Amino acid sequence: MLIDKPVKDYLELLSSGSPTPGGGSVAALASSLGVSLGMMVYNLTVGKKFYDDYDEATKYMINYTYDECCDLKMRLMELVDEDTKAYDAVMNSLKLPKGTDEEKEIRSRTLQQSYIKAMEIPLETARLSLDILEDLDRLKDFVNPNAISDIGVGVLLAHSGLVGSIYNVKINLNYIKDKDLVDKTDGEIDRLIKSADLLKDKILKFIKYSK
Repeated sequence: MLIDKPVKDYLELLSSGSPTPGGGSVAALASSLGVSLGMMVYNLTVGKKFYDDYDEATKYMINYTYDECCDLKMRLMELVDEDTKAYDAVMNSLKLPKGTDEEKEIRSRTLQQSYIKAMEIPLETARLSLDILEDLDRLKDFVNPNAISDIGVGVLLAHSGLVGSIYNVKINLNYIKDKDLVDKTDGEIDRLIKSADLLKDKILKFIKYSK
């Protein structure tokens, strides 16, 4: 499992001539780092005097958001590996025999399934990355002000993870023959990018003027 490797080993593998892990795995890792920073800031917030002064509704929102961040982190850690496995499946499908009409049909069908899976995984990463941005947007107003810069770094990482994963969605869409699926996915990724850009700009503007 890539996610279980030391950082140094992951980086060595990433910089090698192997096509995996690649951009999709790194996008998931970037977003997992972003949400982890949000969780760190939460843990630097709870128990402080200003936190104790919050009303119960605010505390509930903060804690609920933290729990959601925990779930996002766990799923993104899985996607670091799942993206690599999906790309390997595409490569294996390309190696299938195509000498007869039956073999060509099997190869074509298997390839399409592989490309769709390789598209769906980074699409999930993009969706989760937007969830992270929404969580960080909620937390920014209530967390330890001394750690607000860490929220900013988390936002940049999650946004990069979203955009990077969408690059991987698009490259796989080029090979998918289901036009309805392609059109539907194109529309969704446009909405994801627009929403992510708005949230990133909103949060970073808030951080820039925070004291």
